Amino acid sequence: ARGPLGSTYNFAAPLYRRILRAVETDDWQTARAEQARVVAMVRAFQKFNTLAALKFTMSLVGIDCGPVRAPVKNLSSSDQASLRSELERIGALTT
Repeated sequence: ARGPLGSTYNFAAPLYRRILRAVETDDWQTARAEQARVVAMVRAFQKFNTLAALKFTMSLVGIDCGPVRAPVKNLSSSDQASLRSELERIGALTT
């Protein structure tokens, strides 16, 4: 196989494509900036239960993956708002 695997690729593919394009054109400044977005995005998920945060983020892009299974709890409304705000600030969900 050739290529990476990652759960964030499901909703952040445009971000990763920008990194690949930048690397392919030797635009290292852009590649580093976009990679910094990836790091910030992953850190945002780590503030919560990561699985619950990932499932919620999928719903933000229109794919309902259903609730998490016990003993994990879904994000509270306030945690959802906080994560959404952080992802928007980072620019992690932009096309």
